[in-house]
Amino acid sequence: MTINSTEHLPDEILAAYLDGALSSSEQGAAETHFADCRACRGRLLRASEAVTNRNPRSRRLPLASGVAVAAAAVAVVFFNVPDPAPEPPTLRNGQVDAAVIAVVQPPLGAEVVSPVRFVWHSFRPDLRYRFTITTTEGIEVWTTDTTDTVLVQPQNVELMDGDTYLWYVDALLADGSSISTGVSDLTLRR
Repeated sequence: MTINSTEHLPDEILAAYLDGALSSSEQGAAETHFADCRACRGRLLRASEAVTNRNPRSRRLPLASGVAVAAAAVAVVFFNVPDPAPEPPTLRNGQVDAAVIAVVQPPLGAEVVSPVRFVWHSFRPDLRYRFTITTTEGIEVWTTDTTDTVLVQPQNVELMDGDTYLWYVDALLADGSSISTGVSDLTLRR
């Protein structure tokens, strides 16, 4: 499969990415594209959610059928589902909490596979976010600033299978203060 970094990724490549059917070079090219293309990241997120939420019996399909299901999910999501509006974080009493940003993915304590996709709710439009992931000993593994609310672990950031990592996002406000997701943990699945 050829991945062109200047055009949106076709549904077949999104499906193959979700199924882990791309070669390592194709996967790297797709991840580079996702890092630069907000539209394709959104399509990937929606397709991933559609595939994850499908009927558990369909998970028994062979890989070729899984690719077809994923491609169909990508097509359905891409053509029929509008971008979801981010929901503000809320407290248990239903009040909006103005002091935190809600983590979407991966959830607290999740076991994940690499590359890890990090998603959080937007605090408000036009903000810059600082993402940080560390070891449990506090050693910084990766930090980056972004205006997006989705980041995919780049190829040059190595997370070790079986290790637990801590991650958080700070919304950087104009007055110099910040609002945080708080610290979440994840473990890389072996």
